[in-house]
Amino acid sequence: MRTEADIRQRMAEIRGNLSIIEEKAKIEMAQYVGDISIRKIHFLFQEKKVWEYALNQLEWILEEIPHHHSIHQALQHEQ
Repeated sequence: MRTEADIRQRMAEIRGNLSIIEEKAKIEMAQYVGDISIRKIHFLFQEKKVWEYALNQLEWILEEIPHHHSIHQALQHEQ
């Protein structure tokens, strides 16, 4: 099982990826209307959604860690 520090490090990496994607989208959108690639914008949007989903899952894991530990401790105490 990964430690909380590992999860937080991965979250920071994902946030970095999101920043890169957002910057690429801004650059693409800053072009003249005729030069904007709709396919590229769509791809960046889809990629952003995937990274945001991954980030949400890791945030959920961090929220569940204390709950998981308390259940584990309660089960050990009963034995």
